Amino acid sequence: DDLTSALFDLDEDEEEDDDAEYEVTCPNCGVVTTVDEDTLMNRELVCPNCGAAFDIELAPEEEEDEPAQEVEETQINGDIVLEDWWSGRIDSLIGRGDTYTVTDVLTGKSFTCARYGGDNHLDSEPLTAQDAATMYEIFGGEWTWSARAILLTYDGVTYAAAMNGMPHGGERITTNNFDGQFCIHFLNSRTHGGNQVNEDMQARIMEAFYSR
Repeated sequence: DDLTSALFDLDEDEEEDDDAEYEVTCPNCGVVTTVDEDTLMNRELVCPNCGAAFDIELAPEEEEDEPAQEVEETQINGDIVLEDWWSGRIDSLIGRGDTYTVTDVLTGKSFTCARYGGDNHLDSEPLTAQDAATMYEIFGGEWTWSARAILLTYDGVTYAAAMNGMPHGGERITTNNFDGQFCIHFLNSRTHGGNQVNEDMQARIMEAFYSR
């Protein structure tokens, strides 16, 4: 009947699954032996040819690699460097706690920052309360997520970059009248929340690159 037929078909399917076989080479005599999955999973096998016992190490499944981030070549316009964040140069050059000068392109005002951290871009803090006050003036007397074109100078090299003006997240400097950190982006850098390229930031970076 239909039930018997269904059970018979199921039994056949299970038998087919159990019939999977694998070839194993004996490390002692080199003879290739065919074993089923249950025998293979026992990990310890005995060669039917020479009687040697040996263990099987099952290789873990390989994870697919994510596509590599394409890195654009470094460009120079006068004394301004356009550096792709994913080249790793800026990230490796500017260590956590290192200081640098930020110059706003539109106003020409400058202030000093220290690196807080960041993996997808540079997270920064104004170094002093006066630096925070200058930054506040640059943003027109209000803290905002809006991006501004800036030039970041570190160790005598000036990079095209962009910053927002919103204190957020953690802080190390507690005497600067700035409650948190702010973001500095470079070419092709990404946000930490969402891992996205911020097009407004990228536009301001190019504005900075061609500002002189």
